[in-house]
Amino acid sequence: MRVTSSVRRLHPQLIHFLGKRAAPTHAHEPAPHPQAPADVASHFQDFLRKISSYTAPASSSRKASGSGSKALNFWDAPTKLTQTAVPLTDAEMDAVLSGGASLSR
Repeated sequence: MRVTSSVRRLHPQLIHFLGKRAAPTHAHEPAPHPQAPADVASHFQDFLRKISSYTAPASSSRKASGSGSKALNFWDAPTKLTQTAVPLTDAEMDAVLSGGASLSR
């Protein structure tokens, strides 16, 4: 244990941060990157306005079954889309979770 701590002292930290650690004092406001092209910087407020008022388009040609809302996350999707065709057995699940080590028994 002492050898490890003495080796650690031999190598100085290569990254040096300026100043003390401090939490931000003001809220972050979205802004274009300082090196962004002029047209991006000039239209940035329009972009923010469009993205804040965005809603998912509703399909008018075909009505989906159920509530009609679209799932934004995979766990919100209907069960018919998330269920596997063939259910996994406990042995198969153990093999997957152990990285194949349980198959050697």
